[in-house]
Amino acid sequence: MAGPGLKIKDGLYVGGDEAARELEIAVECKVTSVVNCCTHEVPNRWEMVGVTYLSYKWNDASHQIILDESDVVIDQVFCFIEKALEKGEGVLIHSLLGESRSCCILSAYMMKRYRWSLNTTIEFLKSRRVVFRMNAAFMHQLTCYEERLKLKSALRCDWGSLSPSDGTGADDEMMMVNTFLNSQIPVPEGPVACIGTSKGLTKRIVWSDDGADDREKLENYSEKPWIPLARSLLKEGTGRIQAPESEPKNAELQDSVTDGSQTWAIRTDGGLVHCKVEEIVRKRFGLRLDGNIILLEYEVPARGLRAHHAMKVVFPGFGDGTKEGLEASGGGQPGQSAVDLAVAAQLQKVHLPWLQSVPLEQISGLVHRLRCGSRCAK
Repeated sequence: MAGPGLKIKDGLYVGGDEAARELEIAVECKVTSVVNCCTHEVPNRWEMVGVTYLSYKWNDASHQIILDESDVVIDQVFCFIEKALEKGEGVLIHSLLGESRSCCILSAYMMKRYRWSLNTTIEFLKSRRVVFRMNAAFMHQLTCYEERLKLKSALRCDWGSLSPSDGTGADDEMMMVNTFLNSQIPVPEGPVACIGTSKGLTKRIVWSDDGADDREKLENYSEKPWIPLARSLLKEGTGRIQAPESEPKNAELQDSVTDGSQTWAIRTDGGLVHCKVEEIVRKRFGLRLDGNIILLEYEVPARGLRAHHAMKVVFPGFGDGTKEGLEASGGGQPGQSAVDLAVAAQLQKVHLPWLQSVPLEQISGLVHRLRCGSRCAK
């Protein structure tokens, strides 16, 4: 479970205004405490449901002091976070964008908690996909805080100073060290075999025909969970991908932009990726015949995301793909029957942000392929 915003470690999350709106996710992650860095910009929305807030009115400006020389604020934040974590509860640290003020206080907490140097802390947080856009004043305050910590005891300045197997340090610290070191292992380039993937390994989408439009690789009518891809509605190229063991998680629509436009919150292993509908680039479609599912591969280039969106197709009772159903619904050419067009229209309505620019006849053609199954290949 990713959590509200980005998960830093078990029970600790960081984000911006979007994360401060994700109450359902926060409840699932047992978040009971929130450090709000900017109550003058983002209200304490969850107080009414019993969430405890530690609130500040910090400005994202060079004159703002977050880490005072007496360490009053960081000690207060540290105790607030530790109190919740000790009870097995979660904590969210957020500012407006989750890139400056929240990153500053989060970094200070990590430095104090694990005796990490500033560089080590930033390395780890970046490996957790935290985006640092702190102004120079906050970075200077962190540097000064690092010097104050050094006066008490030495800080760990490299990842070799704590071995995950040497028996020192807290369990969660050793887990984070392992997490960081594993994230530094280069991922091999090129196709990755999907068949026989061991449990626990990340499954990657691969196109078996490399876009060569090989019809034999396009469709598979066996009971094995393969997704045969139909011809792309948006560009040339076909292929086949292996179905995930569970149904894919789709994006959730949120009204989280101040100008009133809608953005998508797309859940990933590292947290939520927020983007506008126009940033989504549709690539090609696939069919999962055994589950009546149309799968759309898409990208969000601006966010470095490549994912897929699943659309379950529900057929009327008389158009269920049987011989009688096909005759009753018109059978005939793909995309031409009344049933296919009606189902396609409903599908486009339900998944409008994904399908609004796709011609209805092309969606109907995919619906027809699902409905008639292997008959379409004969």
